[in-house]
Amino acid sequence: MVTIVTGKVNAGKSTFLLQHYQKHGKGDGFISKKILKDEKTFGFASIRLSTKEEKPWMIHDDFYHNEFVHSGRIGPYRVNLDHLKEIENAIGTMIARGVHPIYLDEIGRLELSGKGYDAILRKLFASHLDIIIAVREDLTPLVIEHYRLADCSIIPVNQ
Repeated sequence: MVTIVTGKVNAGKSTFLLQHYQKHGKGDGFISKKILKDEKTFGFASIRLSTKEEKPWMIHDDFYHNEFVHSGRIGPYRVNLDHLKEIENAIGTMIARGVHPIYLDEIGRLELSGKGYDAILRKLFASHLDIIIAVREDLTPLVIEHYRLADCSIIPVNQ
């Protein structure tokens, strides 16, 4: 079963994923955490739910100083492509071990263009494991259509 947690920007989707994981105490996956510096968005870290390991994921151009050996771009952010590979490998292992639910935060325009988490999402959907993903409210219909998610549950989050 695919569950989509949806809401506007800063609605609390990541917090919902974390609280759901903590409440149920099973599964694994990754959530994103916004990092602020002087009230500006410095970037985002990814946090693995089972280990609480936090790694730099994206850094805004205003603060980026070649922190990543391999980087890509999402709008004004530099993306740690090595960490993307680590996330893909970790989720691949979760799938192979039948871990569920698998949490993934956040699915958006990058995935709709075939980048970011797209490849691992396709493996997740094909696995038929329980999956809980966060998607911005305005992109939810596009994600459902793009990945042909005929049977999914939607949980709106409004903070």
